[in-house]
Amino acid sequence: MDTVESGGLAVCTNYRESSRSGTGAARAIAARVFGAWSLGKLGHVGRALRLFHPGAGPGRAGPGRGLRRSCRFRVPPPQSLTMATSCTRLTGDLCSQVLDSVDALLFDCDGVLWKGDSMIPGAAALVNRLQERGKLVFFLTNNSTKSREMYVEKLRRLGFQAHCEQVFGSAPCAALYLRQEAKLSGSVYLIGGAALRGELQAQNIACSDSGPGPGLVQAMATEPLDPTVAAVLIGFDEHFTYTKLCRASRYLQDPACIFLATNTDTLLPLEGGGIPGTGCLVKAVEAASKRTAYVIGKPNDYMFKCLMKENGIDPSRTVMVGDRLDTDILMGTSCGLRTILALTGVSTLEEVRAHQESNSPERHKLVPTYYVNSVADLFPGLE
Repeated sequence: MDTVESGGLAVCTNYRESSRSGTGAARAIAARVFGAWSLGKLGHVGRALRLFHPGAGPGRAGPGRGLRRSCRFRVPPPQSLTMATSCTRLTGDLCSQVLDSVDALLFDCDGVLWKGDSMIPGAAALVNRLQERGKLVFFLTNNSTKSREMYVEKLRRLGFQAHCEQVFGSAPCAALYLRQEAKLSGSVYLIGGAALRGELQAQNIACSDSGPGPGLVQAMATEPLDPTVAAVLIGFDEHFTYTKLCRASRYLQDPACIFLATNTDTLLPLEGGGIPGTGCLVKAVEAASKRTAYVIGKPNDYMFKCLMKENGIDPSRTVMVGDRLDTDILMGTSCGLRTILALTGVSTLEEVRAHQESNSPERHKLVPTYYVNSVADLFPGLE
């Protein structure tokens, strides 16, 4: 299998072609008609035509000028595809029809494919069968504590067929953003772990020292700063300290200093319970610096843009499968994807109903197109 390197992310040049099974034009059109019908969007001819010509119509602007120059694709407006106000259980013929109508499936990992170190029963069998049937499968994670290689090792250990080019995480995408989009010329003050540091090094990005500080509060205010620092990046850091908070806020007093976060998840789910997540650290630095971080992970669309750029997938024939409404489902909606909520993780149907009954259009974006009790429920749709 031929691979090339693109900015540190391995791209499998024939992954898309070798994975997709051939289908006739009539089947493709029928599948798209069904996909549109399942969302109740064929009431308007213009929207229907947009499904057949995904490139038509206005595209969404990227997070910055650099991204608009380098990413030559369009994420469709969310209202053209996914503003689901109903959430249907995916079973029987409907499950088969939906799976037939998509080429690519994006899976969140923790809470969808596994919990801690235990696989969700049937998840590996589903993912492997999807790939055998020619579907493109990708793994999207906000977790910045593991590298792509570490994720592939875990996937394979649990029985999943997986390769590095299928993994899109907040850590490698943060490094990619700094190198390709921000055109970073200095170093990074990092609040994060070894895996995130490794992804920065893979992009030849230097990290400033984040070791112990002077100890005394007054000394923290006058401690010399590294003049090469041009960005502050926050990921999960189990050794987060007041010293790191002080340093980050002082660097961010410079308006030209880039402020980046891998994700804003406030809860890190673990077996036996959850602990405060990266979002808690981000909020602390935002409060101290009076600045707002640009977020790489879900629900932001940057990871999807990286995936779309590398693999050329069609959003109208892609589905996002996740367990969190405020990250996985919201990202899918924002990127014009159909969405499936797996009830094996964080979010519940009670939360879905509350969003459905709300009068807020913003809360309606959190309503998934479909739901399943477990991703294993999708398996009969492939029979």
